[in-house]
Amino acid sequence: EAGLAAPLDGRSARRLAAALAKASSTNAAARAKDPDSPDKWMASELALDAAVRACGPLAAFPAAWADFGSAGGLEVLTALIASHENADIAAGALDVLRALTDEDAGGGGEEEEDEETLAAARAGLVSALRAAAAPPAIARRLTALDEGVPEEAVAVSDGLAVLQVMVEVDARSAGDVASPASTSTSSSPSPFLPWLLARVRLGTPGKAGSRPYDDVAG
Repeated sequence: EAGLAAPLDGRSARRLAAALAKASSTNAAARAKDPDSPDKWMASELALDAAVRACGPLAAFPAAWADFGSAGGLEVLTALIASHENADIAAGALDVLRALTDEDAGGGGEEEEDEETLAAARAGLVSALRAAAAPPAIARRLTALDEGVPEEAVAVSDGLAVLQVMVEVDARSAGDVASPASTSTSSSPSPFLPWLLARVRLGTPGKAGSRPYDDVAG
Protein backbone atom coordinates (compact mmCIF):
# COMPACT_ATOMS: atom_id res chain seq x y z
CA GLU A 1 0.00 0.00 0.00
CA ALA A 2 1.39 3.39 -1.03
CA GLY A 3 2.64 5.69 1.72
CA LEU A 4 3.56 3.00 4.24
CA ALA A 5 7.05 3.10 5.70
CA ALA A 6 9.37 0.18 4.98
CA PRO A 7 9.12 -2.21 7.96
CA LEU A 8 11.81 -1.81 10.63
CA ASP A 9 12.37 -4.51 13.23
CA GLY A 10 14.70 -4.77 16.19
CA ARG A 11 17.66 -5.81 14.06
CA SER A 12 17.12 -2.88 11.72
CA ALA A 13 16.90 -0.52 14.69
CA ARG A 14 20.18 -1.81 16.11
CA ARG A 15 21.84 -1.34 12.73
CA LEU A 16 20.60 2.23 12.56
CA ALA A 17 21.98 2.88 16.04
CA ALA A 18 25.34 1.36 15.12
CA ALA A 19 25.54 3.37 11.90
CA LEU A 20 24.66 6.53 13.82
CA ALA A 21 27.32 5.89 16.46
CA LYS A 22 29.95 5.19 13.80
CA ALA A 23 29.07 8.33 11.84
CA SER A 24 29.18 10.41 15.02
CA SER A 25 32.57 9.10 16.15
CA THR A 26 34.02 9.47 12.65
CA ASN A 27 32.87 13.06 12.45
CA ALA A 28 34.12 13.86 15.96
CA ALA A 29 37.55 12.44 15.13
CA ALA A 30 37.75 14.35 11.86
CA ARG A 31 36.75 17.61 13.55
CA ALA A 32 39.27 17.08 16.36
CA LYS A 33 42.08 16.39 13.89
CA ASP A 34 41.48 19.45 11.68
CA PRO A 35 39.13 21.79 13.56
CA ASP A 36 39.94 24.78 11.36
CA SER A 37 39.68 22.97 8.04
CA PRO A 38 36.01 22.25 7.25
CA ASP A 39 36.98 20.68 3.95
CA LYS A 40 38.66 17.92 5.95
CA TRP A 41 35.54 16.96 7.90
CA MET A 42 32.59 18.17 5.85
CA ALA A 43 32.11 14.80 4.14
CA SER A 44 31.87 13.07 7.54
CA GLU A 45 29.43 15.74 8.71
CA LEU A 46 27.16 15.16 5.73
CA ALA A 47 27.34 11.43 6.44
CA LEU A 48 26.40 12.09 10.07
CA ASP A 49 23.46 14.23 9.01
CA ALA A 50 22.26 11.40 6.76
CA ALA A 51 22.67 8.86 9.58
CA VAL A 52 20.61 11.05 11.93
CA ARG A 53 17.80 11.51 9.43
CA ALA A 54 17.79 7.80 8.62
CA CYS A 55 16.50 7.22 12.16
CA GLY A 56 13.30 9.17 11.53
CA PRO A 57 11.29 6.25 10.08
CA LEU A 58 11.65 4.43 13.43
CA ALA A 59 8.74 6.55 14.63
CA ALA A 60 6.35 4.26 12.77
CA PHE A 61 7.60 1.12 14.52
CA PRO A 62 7.28 1.29 18.34
CA ALA A 63 8.32 -2.35 18.71
CA ALA A 64 11.79 -1.35 17.54
CA TRP A 65 12.25 1.62 19.90
CA ALA A 66 13.64 -0.43 22.77
CA ASP A 67 16.25 -2.05 20.51
CA PHE A 68 17.33 1.34 19.17
CA GLY A 69 17.68 2.63 22.71
CA SER A 70 19.51 -0.40 24.08
CA ALA A 71 21.95 -0.21 21.15
CA GLY A 72 22.87 3.34 22.18
CA GLY A 73 20.91 5.25 19.57
CA LEU A 74 19.17 7.56 22.02
CA GLU A 75 22.43 8.32 23.80
CA VAL A 76 24.08 9.34 20.52
CA LEU A 77 21.15 11.57 19.57
CA THR A 78 21.29 13.15 23.03
CA ALA A 79 25.02 13.77 22.75
CA LEU A 80 24.57 15.43 19.37
CA ILE A 81 21.86 17.68 20.77
CA ALA A 82 23.99 18.54 23.77
CA SER A 83 27.28 19.35 22.19
CA HIS A 84 27.62 19.15 18.42
CA GLU A 85 29.04 22.40 17.07
CA ASN A 86 26.77 22.36 14.03
CA ALA A 87 23.29 23.50 15.02
CA ASP A 88 21.88 21.75 11.95
CA ILE A 89 23.04 18.39 13.32
CA ALA A 90 21.45 19.12 16.69
CA ALA A 91 18.27 20.23 14.91
CA GLY A 92 18.18 16.98 12.96
CA ALA A 93 18.48 14.98 16.18
CA LEU A 94 15.67 17.01 17.75
CA ASP A 95 13.53 16.34 14.68
CA VAL A 96 14.03 12.58 15.15
CA LEU A 97 13.11 12.75 18.83
CA ARG A 98 10.00 14.75 18.02
CA ALA A 99 8.97 12.13 15.46
CA LEU A 100 9.51 9.35 18.00
CA THR A 101 7.53 11.09 20.74
CA ASP A 102 4.78 12.57 18.53
CA GLU A 103 1.23 11.53 19.37
CA ASP A 104 0.92 10.06 15.87
CA ALA A 105 4.06 7.93 16.24
CA GLY A 106 3.38 4.25 15.73
CA GLY A 107 0.78 4.71 13.02
CA GLY A 108 2.85 4.39 9.88
CA GLY A 109 3.52 0.68 9.69
CA GLU A 110 1.48 -2.03 8.05
CA GLU A 111 -0.02 -3.02 11.40
CA GLU A 112 -0.80 -0.24 13.83
CA GLU A 113 -0.09 -0.95 17.47
CA ASP A 114 -3.01 -1.15 19.91
CA GLU A 115 -3.27 1.65 22.44
CA GLU A 116 -1.95 -0.38 25.36
CA THR A 117 1.09 -1.60 23.45
CA LEU A 118 1.80 1.88 22.12
CA ALA A 119 1.48 3.41 25.60
CA ALA A 120 3.95 0.86 26.96
CA ALA A 121 6.40 1.57 24.13
CA ARG A 122 6.11 5.31 24.70
CA ALA A 123 6.68 4.88 28.44
CA GLY A 124 9.76 2.80 27.72
CA LEU A 125 11.02 5.40 25.27
CA VAL A 126 10.61 8.21 27.78
CA SER A 127 12.34 6.15 30.45
CA ALA A 128 15.26 5.53 28.09
CA LEU A 129 15.44 9.22 27.18
CA ARG A 130 15.54 10.14 30.87
CA ALA A 131 18.30 7.59 31.43
CA ALA A 132 20.24 9.17 28.55
CA ALA A 133 19.81 12.61 30.20
CA ALA A 134 17.93 13.91 27.19
CA PRO A 135 15.77 16.48 29.06
CA PRO A 136 18.67 18.62 30.35
CA ALA A 137 20.52 18.25 27.05
CA ILE A 138 17.49 19.45 25.10
CA ALA A 139 16.80 22.25 27.58
CA ARG A 140 20.32 23.64 27.40
CA ARG A 141 20.46 23.40 23.61
CA LEU A 142 17.20 25.29 23.18
CA THR A 143 18.63 28.30 25.00
CA ALA A 144 21.57 28.39 22.55
CA LEU A 145 19.56 28.19 19.33
CA ASP A 146 18.94 31.30 17.23
CA GLU A 147 15.26 31.57 16.37
CA GLY A 148 16.11 34.19 13.79
CA VAL A 149 17.28 31.24 11.71
CA PRO A 150 14.17 29.38 10.43
CA GLU A 151 15.68 25.91 10.87
CA GLU A 152 16.70 26.66 14.42
CA ALA A 153 13.27 28.09 15.20
CA VAL A 154 11.78 24.77 14.09
CA ALA A 155 14.29 22.97 16.31
CA VAL A 156 13.12 25.02 19.31
CA SER A 157 9.54 23.99 18.60
CA ASP A 158 10.63 20.36 18.23
CA GLY A 159 12.54 20.42 21.50
CA LEU A 160 9.67 21.93 23.45
CA ALA A 161 7.29 19.35 21.97
CA VAL A 162 9.60 16.50 23.05
CA LEU A 163 9.82 17.87 26.59
CA GLN A 164 6.05 18.29 26.70
CA VAL A 165 5.43 14.66 25.82
CA MET A 166 8.06 13.50 28.30
CA VAL A 167 6.40 15.47 31.10
CA GLU A 168 2.98 14.10 30.14
CA VAL A 169 4.27 10.52 30.22
CA ASP A 170 6.51 10.91 33.29
CA ALA A 171 6.14 14.04 35.40
CA ARG A 172 9.67 13.57 36.76
CA SER A 173 10.94 14.78 33.39
CA ALA A 174 9.98 18.33 34.40
CA GLY A 175 12.58 18.20 37.16
CA ASP A 176 15.17 16.70 34.82
CA VAL A 177 15.39 19.82 32.68
CA ALA A 178 17.18 21.69 35.47
CA SER A 179 19.79 18.97 35.96
CA PRO A 180 23.26 19.15 34.39
CA ALA A 181 23.38 17.24 31.11
CA SER A 182 25.53 14.11 31.37
CA THR A 183 27.51 15.28 28.34
CA SER A 184 28.10 18.73 29.79
CA THR A 185 31.24 19.70 31.68
CA SER A 186 29.39 22.58 33.34
CA SER A 187 27.90 22.20 36.80
CA SER A 188 26.21 25.61 36.62
CA PRO A 189 22.41 25.78 36.87
CA SER A 190 20.53 25.20 33.65
CA PRO A 191 19.59 28.46 31.89
CA PHE A 192 16.42 26.82 30.57
CA LEU A 193 13.83 27.91 33.13
CA PRO A 194 14.87 31.59 33.09
CA TRP A 195 14.87 31.40 29.27
CA LEU A 196 11.43 29.82 29.25
CA LEU A 197 9.93 32.26 31.74
CA ALA A 198 11.39 35.23 29.86
CA ARG A 199 9.74 34.04 26.66
CA VAL A 200 6.41 33.63 28.40
CA ARG A 201 6.63 37.15 29.85
CA LEU A 202 7.56 38.59 26.47
CA GLY A 203 4.71 36.76 24.78
CA THR A 204 6.88 35.23 22.07
CA PRO A 205 4.59 34.91 19.02
CA GLY A 206 3.15 31.47 18.54
CA LYS A 207 4.86 30.12 21.63
CA ALA A 208 3.85 31.76 24.91
CA GLY A 209 0.90 30.11 26.58
CA SER A 210 1.19 27.02 24.39
CA ARG A 211 0.99 23.57 25.94
CA PRO A 212 4.75 22.92 25.65
CA TYR A 213 5.38 26.05 27.72
CA ASP A 214 2.67 25.35 30.25
CA ASP A 215 3.48 21.66 30.71
CA VAL A 216 7.25 22.04 30.95
CA ALA A 217 7.16 25.14 33.13
CA GLY A 218 4.45 23.72 35.36
